[in-house]
Amino acid sequence: MVNPPRHGSERQGGQGRRPRPEHRRPDTERNDSEMRKLCLEVVLVRSEGQPLASDLFDRIAEKAAKIVAKDETKTSQLRRFYDELLRWEAKVNDGGPEGAKDRLRDHLPLIRMMNAKAAYANGRKVQGRSLVGTSFVTLLRRCLEQVDDNPDALRNSQIFFEAFMGFYKRHGPRD
Repeated sequence: MVNPPRHGSERQGGQGRRPRPEHRRPDTERNDSEMRKLCLEVVLVRSEGQPLASDLFDRIAEKAAKIVAKDETKTSQLRRFYDELLRWEAKVNDGGPEGAKDRLRDHLPLIRMMNAKAAYANGRKVQGRSLVGTSFVTLLRRCLEQVDDNPDALRNSQIFFEAFMGFYKRHGPRD
């Protein structure tokens, strides 16, 4: 007795599945290089007596949105990360300044786990495309690495991503 075929093409009488058309992606390495350079300007923690850059939530956020838009990441995917950042910022800062550092210290490992989630989304392919581009992963990592023991840095990250999302809606692909 012959065992029945077990693979797709054999199962369908040699017809097999048609390969999906390859989507042409922009040069994501070049986009990530641009983002790494821009990330040097994304400074979310005030230096001693120094204010944040006056264009952090404007020019820098818009430049970041334009770079990430080249990777053609859908707004809905970015929104998931923004929403999670909002939730963490609320958990840390909504209880008032008293105890905010302790709450941040308690939640910091889970906040930084967003980097792993972004890396997973970057590695996961749907119809031959990553869910998020490499340049977004780089930007998120830059923002979260600055959130150490400073609740204000988490708040500034949230505000930066709010500005970024506004500009991305303008420059990004139409969902």
